[in-house]
Amino acid sequence: MDRARTNVYLPEQTWSLKLCVVNQHMSSAGPSAPTRNVFVEFLGARVEWSNEPAETELGSFSVYAGPPVEHEVDDPPPPDWPGAQPGEPPPRWWGVYYAFVLRITAPSNSEYPTEQEKTMGYGIWAYDSYDSYPPAPYPGDDALPWLSGECCAEVTFLVNDVYMRGKVRDVTPSGRCLLDYTDRVAEYAWCADDNAKLTVRAVGPDGTVLEASGPLVLGE
Repeated sequence: MDRARTNVYLPEQTWSLKLCVVNQHMSSAGPSAPTRNVFVEFLGARVEWSNEPAETELGSFSVYAGPPVEHEVDDPPPPDWPGAQPGEPPPRWWGVYYAFVLRITAPSNSEYPTEQEKTMGYGIWAYDSYDSYPPAPYPGDDALPWLSGECCAEVTFLVNDVYMRGKVRDVTPSGRCLLDYTDRVAEYAWCADDNAKLTVRAVGPDGTVLEASGPLVLGE
């Protein structure tokens, strides 16, 4: 016998966590960051920090120059600085940043034919560099949120319209003719209503809010 639908519904359920990228400054910047990606998945939804090109007015690059972190722009040069060549612009301190994308994805089905996806680009600091020219494409200090240290997104998953199905079955031993109340076993399961929805939300380190919703699918 299939489980019968009950009138028992769960209130809206919420799960929260932090998803962080750390220690990107522990090695010198190459074409890719020490961390490729970090992600969390929940019932078909996904939140991810991904080291991939981030879009700016200059284009889409994996490494950017931005404001320095451990120096002021006009601080003295490092001891081993060889000096600027004739005709070069005055040297200064730059920050070198890996491009990361914070991406959220909600599940899809026939009513949501495409995955609901939202993204936000960031620069995560690797090291400071002193030179007359930017050590990587420089889109301007306001082009991306420039981050350093521990970079965390506050992640929330919300589900609603979850109800209970149940059934009762007999487990009377074959050698006994009389039914005892202990021979009846109840089985229950949580299921998603037709309009059940899963919402995924991520608040970036700069306060940017990304949110997407899709269908919630649970067992019958």
